[in-house]
Amino acid sequence: MQTLRTIIWSIISVIMAIFAIANWRPVSVSVWPGQTADTQLAVVIFGSFLIGFLPPFLVYAATKWRTRRTIEQQAQVISDLRTAPVTPPAPAGPQVVHTPVDVDPVTGTADTLPPDRTTGL
Repeated sequence: MQTLRTIIWSIISVIMAIFAIANWRPVSVSVWPGQTADTQLAVVIFGSFLIGFLPPFLVYAATKWRTRRTIEQQAQVISDLRTAPVTPPAPAGPQVVHTPVDVDPVTGTADTLPPDRTTGL
């Protein structure tokens, strides 16, 4: 992969060098009203390219860095969860059983429980 990348950058560099040699003419560029700069055409073209290329590239690099950082944090959380010891559930405490109160179907009043049923004896 590194070899392919080197070949592509070499080809791009040769093309840019040929372009610069073919366009090496002096030009006057108006920088501010009343001020001009005498420079070569290739410098103006490459400078314009960089001014247009750098802001989106910097946004892309920042997004890539932020995404990679988020992925690494999530991978750390996953590995922490995989290595966390499994704790058994706590034993259940004593269960309280409530005895229903008898309701007289005719009067709708509740009967009182005998004293031995209220104390649990």
